[in-house]
Amino acid sequence: MKKLTFSNLLIAGLLAFLSLGWPSLPVSASGAVAPNPVPSSRHQLGVQGKFGTTIVLTKLPPTGLGEPFSLEGLVKDSLGRPVQERSILIDLDGIYLGQVKTNADGTFQRNFTKNLDAGSYSIKAYWHGTHEYAASSTTATLEITPAEVRIQTVPAIAGLPFTMANQRVVSGKDGLAIVKINKAGAYSLNVLVDQYHNDTQRITFGRWLNESYEPTNIIQVPSKKVIQVGLNVFRLVGQSFVDLDGYPVDPKRITEFMIRSAQGDVFIFHDGQPRWIPASRIARRVTGLEEAQLLYSVISVTVDGSNVVNQSQQRFYTYPTENWPISLLLYSLSVTAKDGIFSLPVGKSVNVVFPDGRVQNYPLDQTGYVVIHSLARGNYSTELVGSLGLKNVIPVALSRNQDVRTNVITYLDLTVVSLLAVLIALGLLLYGRPSLYYLLRSVLGLRGSALDPAAFHARSVPAPLNWAAESNTGELYDYRNLRYENVKMFDDEAFKRTIGVERATFEKMLSFLQNELKGNGRPSKLNYADQLLLTIVYFREHPAKIEIAPAYGVSQGTVRRTIKRVKDALMKSGEFSFGEQAGLALE
Repeated sequence: MKKLTFSNLLIAGLLAFLSLGWPSLPVSASGAVAPNPVPSSRHQLGVQGKFGTTIVLTKLPPTGLGEPFSLEGLVKDSLGRPVQERSILIDLDGIYLGQVKTNADGTFQRNFTKNLDAGSYSIKAYWHGTHEYAASSTTATLEITPAEVRIQTVPAIAGLPFTMANQRVVSGKDGLAIVKINKAGAYSLNVLVDQYHNDTQRITFGRWLNESYEPTNIIQVPSKKVIQVGLNVFRLVGQSFVDLDGYPVDPKRITEFMIRSAQGDVFIFHDGQPRWIPASRIARRVTGLEEAQLLYSVISVTVDGSNVVNQSQQRFYTYPTENWPISLLLYSLSVTAKDGIFSLPVGKSVNVVFPDGRVQNYPLDQTGYVVIHSLARGNYSTELVGSLGLKNVIPVALSRNQDVRTNVITYLDLTVVSLLAVLIALGLLLYGRPSLYYLLRSVLGLRGSALDPAAFHARSVPAPLNWAAESNTGELYDYRNLRYENVKMFDDEAFKRTIGVERATFEKMLSFLQNELKGNGRPSKLNYADQLLLTIVYFREHPAKIEIAPAYGVSQGTVRRTIKRVKDALMKSGEFSFGEQAGLALE
């Protein structure tokens, strides 16, 4: 028994000697000998004969609130060899966070998702070592940055305040406001439109992008989305009114002013003062909220009871400090008051009844003339005041600059007409009655042939100008009452004496004229015979056209065109010619 014990002690001492003089080789987790070189001296070993180890952490970048962070590092021993397949423990501010195993190259990496508030945190990576490796640890700092809530106004409005998480922020020039939140969660975002101040525009809350139509919106933090808030904009818009010539119109004359937006909103004002009106509305598109500028049309402007614009013809957008120049359909009315027979100025003034029933008096000048400017289009009536004659009311539909000529039948006109009627009646009564003739001669005390019936009859007919002829019956004609109907029944001698050409020649000229002018130009008021007769009269006696026109019941222009047309047609035949001095010459 003692011998066995001594042997055992000898073996144990030998093993102890070997262990102190030759270190053991490290073994991997798979049982194979690690390919690390054998240390050359004992000082490379750590405490209790273990290899020292080092943990190196990659620098942690700043991490946003609520975002995962990645922890990376390397574990190696004192010889620079990677420590493989070892579990590294991770603490966050002294609280266990998790563990990660090293790879074959001694590296490790793990993503951590932790709901952390904004701030700085201490990360500790450590392991407890093995019988071969000594324990080691290291620390690093993790920075959690606050979450940014980005709020964008549509349209971009500067100076609009918001509150969120007990913070107050104001939008910048680009309409963007940013709130920094230190802790994840749901927060109430409020837009304070009542605290927005601007002299040129006003705003009201429209909507949020997420179908919310209340000024308060619940926002989940953190969020990568931009929070869009839509705002309705109002601007102060004035109007200036001008007439068609560009002259200003007093706004006090405007009794009603109506405009309509492209969205169908109608606004009615009763004076020309500036008004706050909507400038834009918010619409949702596929890409987000969008501002829709409002186009306005002028529907009506009422002046003196009449609309003086064409509907929707003038259109405007609203801009800061905008002033709309609106053109009004205002016209001028000139009134001339003359005596109906003598064309003398009559009356002192004229009353004008406006479309709204108002009556205004305008004085006439010495020539019986007045011009009234800046009148609204519409229906008016004029009445002459101060004339000694019949009442004369003239309706006027004013849709352009217009002249109104008032011919007044005065008492003087009535007196003259009455006297002429009496004289005509008396002449008809005395005509062909010798007894009345002698009675008149005895009453007037005339003697001789002063009242000879033939002489009296001749004086009753207007005196001829240069040319007169006597018919079969002795009736006296001149160009002022010469018609073909009156002379065609004459005998040939009287016809030639009256017309100046043979009947056959006249009929030949008339036949040629009818064939030549048939279907040529617009029809004349005169038949071909009277056209030919008129032309012969003109070239024989050369009266003024102004004298011929009333005789034939046509205008001077018709006389001029008739003479030219007939002359050109007859000369075209080659048989007839006209001379200024010789009169009518027949070939």
